[in-house]
Amino acid sequence: MAGAGQDVGESLWRHAVTAVQQAFAALVVSTFVYHFLSLGVMGRTQGAAGGPGGAGPGCVPP
Repeated sequence: MAGAGQDVGESLWRHAVTAVQQAFAALVVSTFVYHFLSLGVMGRTQGAAGGPGGAGPGCVPP
């Protein structure tokens, strides 16, 4: 009986680890797609476009 419980626990653990790995891979792929599309369409990423003041990161405000 203890062996069956351990098998179930290991199976659940493997499924959880697989789900986390797939989610991380999807995050990496979506980040690269976002950056490539942003650079292709706008010539810059959304963060470099600037905020309400129009200054992007690294710009010195007047």
